[in-house]
This record gives sequence, C-alpha cells and structure tokens, in this order.
Amino acid sequence: MKICFIDEAGDLGALPDPPRSNDQPVLVIGGLFIDMENLHEFTSNFLALKSRYFPNLNYPSALQLDRIFPEIKGADLRRNATRGNARQRLHALGFLDRIFGLLQRCGIRLVARIWVKGIGMPFDAKPVYTSSIQDICIHLDHYLARTGDIGICIADSRNKFKNINVSHSIFTQKFSPVAQKYPRLAELPTFGHSDNHAGLQVCDIVCSALIFPIACLAYCTGHVRNIHVQPNAAALRKRYGNQLKALQYRYKEIATGRYRGGLVDASIIEAPGSTKNKDGNRDGAMHTTKKGNQWHFGMKARIGADAESGLARSLETTAANVSDVAAVHALLRGGEDEVWGDSGYQGVGKRAENRDAAVDWRVAMKRDRRKLLDKPGPEEAAEHRKGLMRAKAEHPFLYVKRRFGYGKVRCRGLAKNTQRTAMLPGFTNLLIAGRYAAA
Repeated sequence: MKICFIDEAGDLGALPDPPRSNDQPVLVIGGLFIDMENLHEFTSNFLALKSRYFPNLNYPSALQLDRIFPEIKGADLRRNATRGNARQRLHALGFLDRIFGLLQRCGIRLVARIWVKGIGMPFDAKPVYTSSIQDICIHLDHYLARTGDIGICIADSRNKFKNINVSHSIFTQKFSPVAQKYPRLAELPTFGHSDNHAGLQVCDIVCSALIFPIACLAYCTGHVRNIHVQPNAAALRKRYGNQLKALQYRYKEIATGRYRGGLVDASIIEAPGSTKNKDGNRDGAMHTTKKGNQWHFGMKARIGADAESGLARSLETTAANVSDVAAVHALLRGGEDEVWGDSGYQGVGKRAENRDAAVDWRVAMKRDRRKLLDKPGPEEAAEHRKGLMRAKAEHPFLYVKRRFGYGKVRCRGLAKNTQRTAMLPGFTNLLIAGRYAAA
C-alpha cells in the first residue's frame, strides 16, 4: 500500500494591492508518496535527524519516539536559509541535504500544485484547495495503477467543516454512478495532525522551505517586494532544483508519448487613442471592442496553450473587433483531442473551418445560463472544471502584460506589433517551464 501525505505552504488569503510586508504571494499544496513498507525506516531516520540537528526542541521526554511531537517548521528553515546569518544558513542547508537523502533512500515521489496570486485580485480559497486535493488524488491514482497497488491520502487537518468539504468532493467523484474516479484509492482522504505523522512534517518542510521560496522568486520577482520574495532563494533553486525534479512524479499518455488537450484564450492589448500625429487619425489597423461594460481600442492576442503545462504553443493577432470564435482555427496545430475555452468561443464547432476537426470542444457556458444550474450538481461541476482548465491559458498573459510590460502596443500597425507579441510568449515559456526544474 502507498500513502500520500499532503500539506501546504502559504495562506489562502488574497494578495492586496499593494502587497504588504508579510502578504504571501504564492500558495503551494504538495503531496509525498511513500510505500508503507518504507514508513518505519522513514520515520526512524527522520527522528534521528531531528535529534541531531535540533537537540534543544521542546521534547516532552528523552524517549526517542516522543521526539515526533515538536514540529520543525518549514517557514523557520526558509527564513534561516534565505535571510539568516552564515551559521544559520549552513545549519538549515545541512538539514535539508539530509532530508533529501532520506527521501531518495525511501523512494519518495513528489507532486505539488503552485498557485500564484494576482495582485489586487480575488482568491477563492475553497475551490483552490479542493481542486488541488483532487488533482493530487488523480496523480496518486495514476501512480498506484502504474505500480499495481492501492493507497490512501492523509492531509494535514484544518477544521472539521473544511475537512468535510474536501473529503466530500472526492466522495462524489469516487462513488458517482456515472463516471467513477480514483479506483485505486482505498478510502477517502483522511486528516491527521502533524504531531504524530513524520510524513506530514517532512511534506511541510519540502513545501515551505523549498518549493515556496523558489516559486516566489520565479514568479513574483519584480511584482511583489516583500519579505517572501528573496534573491537568496536562487541558491536553493541551484542546490535542490535537480533533486526536486528527480523526485517529482510526472507522466505522459502512453499511446502518444505526450500530454493531450489544448487551451485557448484571448487578451486585449490597448492602443493609444490619440490623434496627435501627422495624419490626425488613430491607428487604422486597430479597432474598438466592448468587454463587459467597458470599451477598448487596440488589438487582440490569442494564445493556444498546452493543457498540462500551460505553455503557449500558438499565437494569433487581429484587430480587437474580430470575434474570438473566428480565430480558433489559426490556433490549432493538429492532433488535439480536447480544446478548452471560455464562453466567447460558443458555437466554435459549428463553423465551417472547424467542422472536420476531430476535437471535443469544451467551451464554457454563458453566464446567464450557468446561473440557472443546480449548485452543487454535475453540470455545475463540469463548468467549474472547464474554468480550471481554461485558466491555464491566462498565465502566459500575466507574464506578457505584467512582467514584460506589454499591456499597450508599442508601434503603429498590426504587423509590427504582431512581431513583438510573437516573441514574448517564447520568453514566457522559459519562465513558466522553470517551475518544472523547481517543483
């Protein structure tokens, strides 16, 4: 039997604008897979490491097994490794080195979901946490199928109400009369206290002391300036990046050897509306469009992204008044089984250029129709899943507009701006792909 220990680093609150000194810009939810046969060795060696590196913790007695009670906080290790003096850094890195040795000897595998919060944007904690647990359970079930085993999940307990919501989300999928999931999970996720679970304590160390600071450095440098974005995290990434990559559990579809599916999304890039130029006119290649209750003048950039990694793989630009659904065919590269998009792509499968495409179109429902759905219900759950998948195509635009500052066009005419826009997703992919070296 395999056991998955789940813990998180970061809080579930939104990131205000501007971020305050201790606001956490990233949330990491990770899981460690361990074979039950290795659990005794794993626990014994971890307790020995605690005794060696932290002999002055508030242990309740001199008994070796009682050393499980006081927890070594990953946040403290992170502080010492990135902001401590030379002695504190050496101590933290020495302990982390031996933690990695323990993980490797016991055949531990790692999965994680990293959420980067938008500045001044809402962050709905309940679906974020629940979908992350579901995602980890999907990976665990695949791992169990590959190893021919069964398993269970033990997550760090929060409170009864929150624990019940997460377990029930797995319950409705596992025992659904229509499409059952997680056939190799022996039971629903259970919740434990880290005081007696070495797996939860080590998961917290990996998430808080390593993945969290590396993710903050990779995603938030230049956007968030507070205590959590530390330049010294680059040393952690260099020291442990390859080891994290070796521990992570990732898989591809056996039949094709690649990740399946695709995502499409569009973003408006504003153009100046000024007529203070030689011709006395606005840019003729740009047009106006209405989004919500606001009018915009400029161009549209649409990105086709890989469903698994979120990496941009195709780009199409038009004037802003061209509808999204009219440009989908230019984003497809062939071989897609599924394409996910927001409600702006309604009717895409009926268009002449897409009728022969062997694609399952997963397009979000219009907002007024979705309001009429039963909540909770299978249709609402399907729409929620569409939103989670489609949101991955938003991530490249975060980099294009916020990190590279391309929220407005730089030249007149569509051709020059297209050349510049086509270059930025390539750099964006390098930044996004960096997380696979770090997590």
